[in-house]
Amino acid sequence: ARAPHVRRWGASVGRAPGLAAPMRSLGADVELPAPLAAELVREYGDLLRVGRLRVNARVVAWEVGGTIEAQLERFVGAALAALQREPETRGLRLTTLRRCVYWICKALSINYVLMDVLHAIRDRAGVFCTIEGSEDAKSIRYSLDVLPGPVFRVSVAWLQADNIVYRDPRTAERRVKGTLSSIEAEFTAPPDIGVAPTYLLQLEFKRSMASKIFSTIACSDTCSEREGAPSAMLVTPTTALRTGVEEGPPCLAQVCDLFALLPLPCRGTRSSRAQR
Repeated sequence: ARAPHVRRWGASVGRAPGLAAPMRSLGADVELPAPLAAELVREYGDLLRVGRLRVNARVVAWEVGGTIEAQLERFVGAALAALQREPETRGLRLTTLRRCVYWICKALSINYVLMDVLHAIRDRAGVFCTIEGSEDAKSIRYSLDVLPGPVFRVSVAWLQADNIVYRDPRTAERRVKGTLSSIEAEFTAPPDIGVAPTYLLQLEFKRSMASKIFSTIACSDTCSEREGAPSAMLVTPTTALRTGVEEGPPCLAQVCDLFALLPLPCRGTRSSRAQR
């Protein structure tokens, strides 16, 4: 069963703009390991339904119709092709690139960092808020910058203001507390095991009426009245981006490499036994 919160963020129906026809089956070369694919579908699939990702300012698009498993396959194919075009990733093996697609999708998922963002906003706003607009694919933009290293810079930008909202649990009254403009983080490829990237939040909180009155009195004619000042916050998710399960069981080549390191038996032992 799919988690309900995955469907709530970034839901979209139909085909991403710019795609003329459905993509064919992409084959084994772009398939993610089964545990990673299942985790993206179950927990971090909000990007899959959007159908668009800006990679170094170039829009990469994939079809978003059909099942989420089909969306994942098309996303992996499109993202992998985009990464292979970048000169910074030419030194990475195909197996590493496939896992990079998994880490990018996970790092761009609002579900990965959502609770930590909401707790940080609560500490500033004084109440527990929600972020509105993330369910609308037209109101949110996902971006990836491939930097030398290689280093991946991921960002999610909200295009509509007043999306930090508090609802009174007794009256259901909606109160706008501010605007979350974007979240951004960087990590190396591949990231370190057990480490979570730190996200930079760009946001603006609305001031209370009492704060506005006090500011007006204190500033007099020397200050310009502003609704709120942009600010930045740092948030680190509680879950590591790379947990170690991405490596999976050792493949046949790794097993052969391991046996190649073992000492060979004495060649004369078998022949001497045969002579006996």
